[in-house]
Amino acid sequence: MTETKFTQGPWKFDGEETAYYDLPTLNIRDKDGDIVAGVVDYISDPGLPNTHLIAAAPDLYEALSVLVELSERLDFSEGYCCCGDDIDSHGIYSGHSPVDAGDYYSMGLINQARAALSKARGE
Repeated sequence: MTETKFTQGPWKFDGEETAYYDLPTLNIRDKDGDIVAGVVDYISDPGLPNTHLIAAAPDLYEALSVLVELSERLDFSEGYCCCGDDIDSHGIYSGHSPVDAGDYYSMGLINQARAALSKARGE
């Protein structure tokens, strides 16, 4: 796994509002209490939900990393067909092709997870 360069978690929203250039700002702090991000809290109300999402970013990154790593270690060779049926339900010349359960059910999601992790690392 590629090493991360961002401030390690956990991060948390401390519930306090400060001012940044006279704008109300919600701060996200690292485990040492240092500010890692601030969300300007406009009247339109997405400030608080965005703050919670950003504060959860290191935890989400770690969980997604573990799931991707786990998926790379699992043996999904259960004999599924490209249509999702058990491979034994088709004849050899059915026009269908065997894939494993991991390919059929999760590879699109795993690739999406890999792309999200790369984006988080700035790659």
